[in-house]
Amino acid sequence: NKTSFHQIYDLWINKQISHYALKILERWAENYPNTIKTLGMSDLMTLVLPQEKMEIEILSSANSKKQIENGLTTVEILQEAEIDLNYYIKTNPQLYSPLFQETMQQDKVQKLEESINDDYWKLQTQIMDLQHDITKQE
Repeated sequence: NKTSFHQIYDLWINKQISHYALKILERWAENYPNTIKTLGMSDLMTLVLPQEKMEIEILSSANSKKQIENGLTTVEILQEAEIDLNYYIKTNPQLYSPLFQETMQQDKVQKLEESINDDYWKLQTQIMDLQHDITKQE
């Protein structure tokens, strides 16, 4: 919600929240927009800080630093370490929001619809390309 956004922005400006925590919130806002909207600022902070700690522990290791030097992204490193990038937003909001199950379901449906739509347009493009190739051969 707008109030939470401005409060989080103020925390970042006043250096009370890290840039990395903001990246996590941005990721969650993309993947779980409805859930994020129902949570207040203190709820979001309660969720993002342990997620940040979990991810930073992995990313600050010597091995991870070498992987970054070799071109791996932080997301790839975390996935390789089997870290769930959405662990706290998926498991803990029910403690804070009575609408958790409903909003998570809305987010799942929305992501599924986007995925189906993307797949549909990819297939349409492939069909058009094939039709174009066939026409060229004739």
